[in-house]
Amino acid sequence: MTAARYQIETRKEGGHEAANPKQGYRTVFTREGVEVRGLSRTGGKWRLGMKLTAYGYGGRKKAAPSADVNARDDRIEYERRASDGGAISEWYVNRASGLEQGFTIAQAPGRRRAGEKLNLWLKLSGDLKARLGESGQAILLNGRGAGAGLRYDKLHAFDATGREIEARMKLAGDQVRIEVADEGAIYPVTIDPTLTQQQKLEASDAVAGDAFGALVAISGETVVISAQGDDGAAGDGQGSV
Repeated sequence: MTAARYQIETRKEGGHEAANPKQGYRTVFTREGVEVRGLSRTGGKWRLGMKLTAYGYGGRKKAAPSADVNARDDRIEYERRASDGGAISEWYVNRASGLEQGFTIAQAPGRRRAGEKLNLWLKLSGDLKARLGESGQAILLNGRGAGAGLRYDKLHAFDATGREIEARMKLAGDQVRIEVADEGAIYPVTIDPTLTQQQKLEASDAVAGDAFGALVAISGETVVISAQGDDGAAGDGQGSV
């Protein structure tokens, strides 16, 4: 039943679509790219488009080839094959934890020059404003209608042996560049970030002066948050957790 809720369906008007009840958005998949759509708690609409445009070493861009798109269950894959024999598979898995995105590059896109890194270029569109966060390990996307916004993060890359490869994100206007230090890597190389809805936690009454969040403790999956000035049965300012 859970798998069925996150299944990717064929759209009558073409392409595919998937709901994500946990994250509170829907994703539309077309040959050109993906578009994530959602509603904030106040009813405002937001939209985020993302499209792979190029890849290559350094600033030498190879245009992303047109794709053959195949969907099964909660996974959709864009198979891109270039005329020079190069291939890059772009794939998405729709899960409760977020929309996982991946790129599997079958072989190095040409000859790497000294100091160059493997780059993927993605173009953003829609209503959300992007900013770089966490030393290149996350893109934060916020807008008036998006509530707490989205996170494009959990980036990691690895080669055919499973060895982790250094990777980070860069942002210039509406262009995201994923940079991977693939020197010594054994192909195919996989690059794997995830898109998630940020969650905003508020006090149930949100009374001024309660100091909600002044102290926080974390253990495993449990977060304990204080509201030191909260009123209760013992009197004003008794505090609560």
